[in-house]
Amino acid sequence: MSEIEASQHIYANLNAEQSPGGRGGFQTVFYTRSALTEAEVEEMEGRLVYFRSEQEPVKRVFFVTSTGKPVVAQIVSLGAADSIGRQGPYLAHGLVFPQEPFGRSGVRPLSLCARFAFARSVPDALSRGSFETGDMAPVAVAFADQDAQRELEAARRWPRQGLKSLALLALRADGLARQRVTLAFVGEAPQVETALLAAFLAVPAPLVAHCTFDTFFYRCNPIAAYYWAAGLPERPNNPKFLVVDARSHQPPEVRGPPATSYERWVVEVIDAGSLDSLARHRETAFVLCQWLDGRPHEPTLIAQASALVVDSVFQANLAVVRERLRSRLSEQCSAALASFLCDEVFRRKTHAELLAALQTGFEASGLLDVCFAVCQSRGFNRPARDQLQGIARLLDQADHWQLRLVCDCWTGQWDRLRRDLGALNEEDYQRFVETALRCRLADPLALLAPGRSAWFLDVVLPRSAAPQEDLVDLAKALVAAGEPALLSRLEPYLAGCPAGDLRALEKIARHPEAPESFRNAVTAAVQALPSGGIKTLARRLFGRPQ
Repeated sequence: MSEIEASQHIYANLNAEQSPGGRGGFQTVFYTRSALTEAEVEEMEGRLVYFRSEQEPVKRVFFVTSTGKPVVAQIVSLGAADSIGRQGPYLAHGLVFPQEPFGRSGVRPLSLCARFAFARSVPDALSRGSFETGDMAPVAVAFADQDAQRELEAARRWPRQGLKSLALLALRADGLARQRVTLAFVGEAPQVETALLAAFLAVPAPLVAHCTFDTFFYRCNPIAAYYWAAGLPERPNNPKFLVVDARSHQPPEVRGPPATSYERWVVEVIDAGSLDSLARHRETAFVLCQWLDGRPHEPTLIAQASALVVDSVFQANLAVVRERLRSRLSEQCSAALASFLCDEVFRRKTHAELLAALQTGFEASGLLDVCFAVCQSRGFNRPARDQLQGIARLLDQADHWQLRLVCDCWTGQWDRLRRDLGALNEEDYQRFVETALRCRLADPLALLAPGRSAWFLDVVLPRSAAPQEDLVDLAKALVAAGEPALLSRLEPYLAGCPAGDLRALEKIARHPEAPESFRNAVTAAVQALPSGGIKTLARRLFGRPQ
């Protein structure tokens, strides 16, 4: 149970001897003079109107003054006539709240009316203020989380589709007010109040002030006093009224889909039949949805959102979440790369992790991991230029050795590639060479790094279906890398080598550091050539047939 301090105001029909001012008729009897101005009092008097009817129900009114102060008032009939025959005397007792605390407090106007002991008679009213000064002390008004229980019970009486429409009409109260369109809740007074309670179930504290109402608007003027909702005993003819049949639980049709993240969440929760969740989590969900939509919100409340609430809000607004994700990624890399990464980031993270990252930003190292995974899933096909530029920006912020090497291949930075390959251990080096060969990222020899030739051969030779085709270039590369001793690794592949290639290999075999076994193997391969091949080789070597 919490409290909020409210000023008070009493307006009634009095005899002169009952009035602090010594005059008879309708008048403000008392008000909290330290908090309310005469202009505010006069404005409230114009709102506190009650016309007699056969029913004469207790009337509840909720509105906001031109100065922004919410007012919750109760009006009761005092009988057919006063002591001198004036018809329709009544008594209104109002509570006037400061604007900001009310918007944060979670006060539910109808629940407050049911709990607060408003004055219901003239003697009761006269006992509440100072007859000498006309002053009335402020009062501490209690409100509690269980106030939502009455709204929850009322909402359960409505069919699901009708409740969704009713909720959207409540959430769009501000827009209806700008159009001066009023909802006419048609029915007996208890039915009207129950329907209003159902409508308020979806309304979070910051939007309550838009949902003004008069539960018995009988014979009142909608032009002089606008309310979002007006209780009426019969269906009105005025086209400015949208009729909510409180008897049969039939609201008017709501055009268009949910327009905000919060509306989408409310509709999805109602569709799922989770009204308890709506009552329990509406405040946190609203703040989270406001943040999603880029609207003013209380940041500290987002941190209080449970994983359950985050999941439900994000699930109801996947398109909005993705767009926020794409925008956040664009801030850290580039718009092109953000689109490239968005789906994979979304797939990898829980909704709670996404929320944290969207608020504080993403670690560049984590984005590089995602980027590598996306590139890998696409067979390391070269991305578009603007995407490559985005990757380069990320690599300036953090390192990812695999992606850096892949970028070297994409951009043709072969010297840097070989240098970086030379710094890898055997496992990482061979894993990258394997990947590069499989995805054709580079010419195989571009992957031969200084000091890594043996590891390179361990990968390349078993992969090649016909290594003889590249044997000359491979032999030259080994010599250039300063590792001619490894030429012996090529010996098993000399058989079947073309005659011209054997000629080139004979020259390489003359290198002073070439293994003797390699020279002998080349000689043997030449001797094993068919006669035509030997003659061709002889012509190339000596310029005359043998």
